[in-house]
Amino acid sequence: MAVTIKDLRRMSQPELEQLFNSSPVGDIPNGKGTGTALFVFGIHVGGWPSSIIRFLAWQGKVFTRDPDMMINSVSPFRVKALKAGVYKAKRILGDGDAIIVDYSQTSIFTRATDELREVAPSIYLGNALWGKKRMTIFALEL
Repeated sequence: MAVTIKDLRRMSQPELEQLFNSSPVGDIPNGKGTGTALFVFGIHVGGWPSSIIRFLAWQGKVFTRDPDMMINSVSPFRVKALKAGVYKAKRILGDGDAIIVDYSQTSIFTRATDELREVAPSIYLGNALWGKKRMTIFALEL
C-alpha cells in the first residue's frame, strides 16, 4: 500500500524515521514539489499548522535538471529563494545514501542540507539539517 501525504501528516517522528530508513533513495526529483512540514524542531505540525506554514512561509521546492539544482518557493508570494545543488550521496544523519540538497555552494546557509528519499511514487520524505542537527521533517509531492 502506497503512503500518501495524509498518512505522513498523521505519523509520529519515530514512524517517519522508520519509513525514511526503510525507503529506497529513488530518482532525483524533476519539477515542482508541493511541500508539507511535518515536524519543526521536534514539534508535530502535520495537522492544520502545516497548512499555515505552507501559506505563510514555505510552499515547496522546484527541481531542475542539467544541472541538477533546486530552489525553494517561499512566502505567500511564492518567491524563489535558497538555491542548492542536488545529488545522491551518503547520508549525514544515518546509514545509506539519500538525495542530498546541498546549499553550501549556492547560499549563505552553508551548513544547511536536506536529505530526501522517495517513500511512494512522486512522494519524498525529507530531513532539513543544520550541520548534523535535524531542524525539520517535511514531505514533497511532485
